[in-house]
Amino acid sequence: MRVTAVRATWLRAPIPAEHAHVSDFGRNDTFNMCLVEVETDAGLVGLGEAKAAVGNLGNYAAMVTLIREELGPAIVGRDPRDVTAIWDLLYNGTRAHYATREGRTFPTMGRRGLAMSAISGIGSMAWLSTG
Repeated sequence: MRVTAVRATWLRAPIPAEHAHVSDFGRNDTFNMCLVEVETDAGLVGLGEAKAAVGNLGNYAAMVTLIREELGPAIVGRDPRDVTAIWDLLYNGTRAHYATREGRTFPTMGRRGLAMSAISGIGSMAWLSTG
């Protein structure tokens, strides 16, 4: 089984005014998330969620772009059941082969925060796609 496509979509679900949550962060009148879909040549589609912030906070444009332009293309052609290898590839980037050989990480610059959330959205989906 191989990954054939990776999609990322910024989803916004409005919360009715009477159910909106108010906290020190403000009023949550929508719920936002990045839906990650990974399609395989076996016809399976795995779903994952990547979060940029709590509730309606955060802008998901950068996360969607990161998944669509960098992370997704890196796993096309890979076996989605090989979760560890996919995670190592996404975390270590072009240095993944060194990480595997040396038994430690060589993370790509900037692998914190938003990038880690995007990788986790892909990783959670990889488990689901195996049925």
